[in-house]
Amino acid sequence: MDTSAADAPTAAPAPANFVTESFFLTVRALHVGFIPTVRKYLRTYFHERSPFRQMIRMQHRLRTQGAANPIEAHRQDELKHEVAKQSRTMMCYMTHLHDETMGHAVLNFYAFVCSWLLHIVDPESKGLPLPSDVPVAFKSLPEHIVEDIAEYLVFTAQLTPEFLERCVSSGYLLRRMQIVYWGSSIHTFPNVLVCQDSAMSVCCCGGAEQ
Repeated sequence: MDTSAADAPTAAPAPANFVTESFFLTVRALHVGFIPTVRKYLRTYFHERSPFRQMIRMQHRLRTQGAANPIEAHRQDELKHEVAKQSRTMMCYMTHLHDETMGHAVLNFYAFVCSWLLHIVDPESKGLPLPSDVPVAFKSLPEHIVEDIAEYLVFTAQLTPEFLERCVSSGYLLRRMQIVYWGSSIHTFPNVLVCQDSAMSVCCCGGAEQ
């Protein structure tokens, strides 16, 4: 048996060009910076059991009951200052995350990512059913790419739906990716089925109807 071919060293892959490097660096930057900020913003200020909402409820309860003694009065004063501090922090988050230019840039980039993902599994744009042979390039992708898209869509649908309304082409691409991946179980990332079900159907359809 001739093993010379198998023993021959494989050629080194060609170096990535500037556009490719920028693309993957942007995906990574959004994953480690922007998306965690969105997650913290929602968890800290908007979830029903968030610390900020608990402070607001406690402040309202103490204000209703009144200060029965100096200790209660001091507690109310401390809580008032903490609520004011957290309110300022929340406004800082809102300044960046609700910025229209930033929101459109993130949505348009994620729409481009969706177009790229679709091209990997369906390069000829034939639609469903997708080929049963899943490309190696698709298998090697980290799941957080789709998770991050779904998570940002949840944020956008809840707090900044006008971003989706003004990004018609982005909404179309996001909805198309949702339909294609839902229609092929072997091409679906297993950990993002819930994200797709709860976020993409609402966000993508809402963005594409405009």
